[in-house]
Amino acid sequence: MHVVSRMSVEAALRAAVRQVFDDQRQLFTEGAHERSVVFHIAGHLASWVRTQLPSLAVDVEYNRWTRNEKDWLAKRLTLPGGTQVVYPDLIIHRRGRSRPADNVLVVEVKREGADPEAVQHDLDKLHAFSLEPFHYQHAVLLELPRGDRTPRWYWCPAAPSPAGPRTGTPPLAPVWI
Repeated sequence: MHVVSRMSVEAALRAAVRQVFDDQRQLFTEGAHERSVVFHIAGHLASWVRTQLPSLAVDVEYNRWTRNEKDWLAKRLTLPGGTQVVYPDLIIHRRGRSRPADNVLVVEVKREGADPEAVQHDLDKLHAFSLEPFHYQHAVLLELPRGDRTPRWYWCPAAPSPAGPRTGTPPLAPVWI
């Protein structure tokens, strides 16, 4: 199985977010919707993926998958409150697959000061994405600041995977980009 190291993913994500923050500062200072920011981050990540992980793709709000490569399904997660169709804000994955090697990174994005229940919902989604059937290797909550402060992220702890235990940042310790 091919596992992409957290260090590699973190460096690529940090570079993409930093580039967008530097080049598209107005999106941050005017409080543009998170989708506007995610679009630009995805573009920068796509360049990295093309060179480093050419069999994978970067998608925004992509909700399709298949267990058998012919029956396409909406992505659903079992979360507190029931099963829900989900649209991850940003993913690095192999379309149409659902093995750990196929699902590298899932990112949910929130504005600083977002409703705590909405933040908890995204954290629940990120944890669920690390489980059956998706097995994402890495999960990140990206917080977009208000004003001119730099973004920060939280590497979310995940369930043990076939690749072995995960190590790194304690649960929800912020890392400034």
